[in-house]
Amino acid sequence: MTTLLVVIAISISVAALLHRLRNSGSPGNMVAWTATLRSALPLRVVRPALGRQLRDLHWETAATDYVCESFRRGDRNLTRLPGRHDDHWFVLPLILTACFDEANGESVVILRFTSLRWVTFSDADIQFFHELADAECKSITRFLEQFTRRHGDECRGNHAGNGHRRHRWYPKDGDARSGQDAAHPADPIEADLALLGLNPGATMEQVKKAYRVACRKYHPDRLTGQNVEPYLVELAVQRFKEVVAAYQRLCEHFAQPQHA
Repeated sequence: MTTLLVVIAISISVAALLHRLRNSGSPGNMVAWTATLRSALPLRVVRPALGRQLRDLHWETAATDYVCESFRRGDRNLTRLPGRHDDHWFVLPLILTACFDEANGESVVILRFTSLRWVTFSDADIQFFHELADAECKSITRFLEQFTRRHGDECRGNHAGNGHRRHRWYPKDGDARSGQDAAHPADPIEADLALLGLNPGATMEQVKKAYRVACRKYHPDRLTGQNVEPYLVELAVQRFKEVVAAYQRLCEHFAQPQHA
């Protein structure tokens, strides 16, 4: 998706949300502030982490779709800024729209702060709005940078010497058959069996049973709403893909004539 399409998506999302939130007051001079954030992490990791951080900053989810997510905050009964103190920023009724894209191997997040139509601003209020919106964007940027570094360090520490990612779900990390060697078996069939927690010589029925257990354990949907760290969700997705691929190879192996 191009940056132009992301900008269009932002405009559509903000317009639609403001239309739903409009009250009977007179339109004011709507004020907005836009910033672009970037991360080397994939969107499937960045988006839930950013959403959690925004909720910690008292933003409530108002609308969401595949491309954008909109949040709202503040006292919707206000028609003007009560003052120009930092505390007043958090009671000002605002919409924050976050639109997501991936470009050149990195995640791109476009944040747009928008005031509501019925709130009026003086020139000094507009300056205050821009300064506080910019400060909040910088705070979110710092969070994202720290999260990216922390996640990167954990991922680097979870790589084994053979190129596989080491984590608690790998058989050698104590989650599969006991007494297994630290290295994966050289035989690819034994490696696939080990991935399912099975010993060499396991039957197809045992493979099917182990596969069902692994799917229930590692399916990413199980982690939804469980307050699980995003990097663990990413690892579960990776593990689930490995399990499915191993099961498919084992099915092909057992379908050969010597196993029929």
